[in-house]
Amino acid sequence: CLLGENFGWGAVMLSYSSRPADPALRADWREDWLARLEADNLFVTLSARALNPKLLIITRAVGPASERKLLQAGADKVVNPHRIGAQRMASFIIEPHVADFLGETIHDREFDLRLGEVAVPAGSALAGRTIEESGFLAATGLTLLAVRRPDQTFLRSPGPGYTPVPGDVLIVLGSADEHRAALPWAPASSTG
Repeated sequence: CLLGENFGWGAVMLSYSSRPADPALRADWREDWLARLEADNLFVTLSARALNPKLLIITRAVGPASERKLLQAGADKVVNPHRIGAQRMASFIIEPHVADFLGETIHDREFDLRLGEVAVPAGSALAGRTIEESGFLAATGLTLLAVRRPDQTFLRSPGPGYTPVPGDVLIVLGSADEHRAALPWAPASSTG
């Protein structure tokens, strides 16, 4: 693995430095530990970007302020576990049935419903014809939720009259069998 070969030192460094100080030795350990984590994440992100400008870099934020810094340092995506946890907790309060459904859909492999992607390459049977004309949804049984356009914007809830263009990525929902039925439509896609 290229990542393992080139960044093993980064994983060792982050593993070592991600251990918090002993609270019995320092009262202010938490702030120092978080600052150290942020500095380490920035260092690894900057180093990885310098070594390979095309590398997909996904990193973890230790707080809201570090998200912006990590993106500026070259991260492609920044995950803030505290924000994700807070949003999930709020969704259990505001829309508990939706939260339960999404939790089962995403995390329970026994529940046969998956989110997936279907890329639309040049020459695809999907490109240049409406979704309805292509027969894609009827042939696969998938539900089309959104389209990620080549300019990286999302079109939510596209109707059957939407005409995909090369470079679009269809965001779909369906069973494992329905995702497998989509493979001939775009062989390079990663579905379900």
